[in-house]
Amino acid sequence: MKRGIYCSVALLAASLLLWSGLAAAQVTQAQRSGWTYAETSTGQELYFGANALLWNFSPQGDGGPEFSDVGWGGLYGIRLGPNLSIENRLFVGGRDQDGGTEAELDGAVSSLFRLTFYQAPVEAYLLGGFTAYNFELSDQENTTLFRPSVGAGVGTQLFPYTWLYAEVLLYSAGGEDEFAAAGGGIQLRFGQ
Repeated sequence: MKRGIYCSVALLAASLLLWSGLAAAQVTQAQRSGWTYAETSTGQELYFGANALLWNFSPQGDGGPEFSDVGWGGLYGIRLGPNLSIENRLFVGGRDQDGGTEAELDGAVSSLFRLTFYQAPVEAYLLGGFTAYNFELSDQENTTLFRPSVGAGVGTQLFPYTWLYAEVLLYSAGGEDEFAAAGGGIQLRFGQ
């Protein structure tokens, strides 16, 4: 359990460090070029979002108990180039019961790279990175897991700064346990 907590803290610290470094570089560049959120000369873009996802969790993989419920989350990111972004996510909520075991999602923290393919007004994207997540199981010790994560999604622009998206994310790629989510949300983007 302690190892999982250390992984979660390390992931969050690395994400914050990377985010603050990118933000500092962007501020420096903005001061030199006179960039504001409304301009597109730098190619930078900040975005924030909220989502609701149906998650599915099997702590022992196939053949074990299976849990599912709806959770919600938020994300923030920065576009690094025309097709590449980095984003951090927090996902929480939901509980389910299978047999005599109950599972509750305490939370999932992800740092992901996003590769976007855009054809106005629709985009498709791939996600890849790492997630630390914690489920509280009634018949086991509370455990935090750290796993590689992959996903894909599509989005469409509604208004100049507003996008809707739908996606599927496998939080535990390569793990014995299975944790995945599918759903959608809304994003606000600045600096397009």
